[in-house]
Amino acid sequence: MTALLDSCYGNLEPFIRMFGRAPGARVLDQDGTISSVVPAIPQASLFNSTMYDRDRPETLDVALTAAEPEYAAAGVKAWGAWILDGDGAAQRIAAEHGMRLDSIPRAMGAELAALDLSADISAVHERWDMPEAARLNELAYAQAPGMFGALGAVDQPEGVRCFIAESDGTAAACVVSFPNGDDCGIFWVAADPVLHGRGLAKAVMTAALKAAIEDGFRTTTLQATRAGAPLYLRLGYEDLGRSVNLWEKRLK
Repeated sequence: MTALLDSCYGNLEPFIRMFGRAPGARVLDQDGTISSVVPAIPQASLFNSTMYDRDRPETLDVALTAAEPEYAAAGVKAWGAWILDGDGAAQRIAAEHGMRLDSIPRAMGAELAALDLSADISAVHERWDMPEAARLNELAYAQAPGMFGALGAVDQPEGVRCFIAESDGTAAACVVSFPNGDDCGIFWVAADPVLHGRGLAKAVMTAALKAAIEDGFRTTTLQATRAGAPLYLRLGYEDLGRSVNLWEKRLK
């Protein structure tokens, strides 16, 4: 379970780096930390966030000290730091930088061979379609239309895959998967709320996980919202007993 938890946190790196491919964005690398700066989405700490070396919590202070003037210069109004619950040293550092706990997604993971991948995937297609993935995430998380629009221009990083489920010819659910050693990280799972109950999120997850098996991955990890956790449990993911918390600083 420790290895899965490490993978779950480690998979944040390719996720954050993908944001740095958005127009006008960049990634700051410093002393084992990375921070994304995405001026085109200034109100979203998810896209302007930092991960650090968990064996050296003091690196979070180094990262935030370097990132804060960059956010200010870029006009970013909200930024975050990813901290495992129970990491008191990192939490104190975040608080000293004016951050507070914002969200507590659960770390979940599994051996790929143990998952239930029996769902029908005939409506799922693999294609790099960030405009639709951004739109679906806006719908799923009740964000203003176009808020994530800058991510539509992100080109495909090596090894990263996007799967789209369609309903009546329209994109209805999506998932983006990331490689991290022998673990497949799952992010940006979203479905159109209007089509809730049709199994589209399960189908798109199943397609992505079957592809991960074909690619030779052994495990899979993700961060689950309260709404998404039941789906992942049905697929066979296990709750790893920790939350990967997002601490946030938001300017008025």
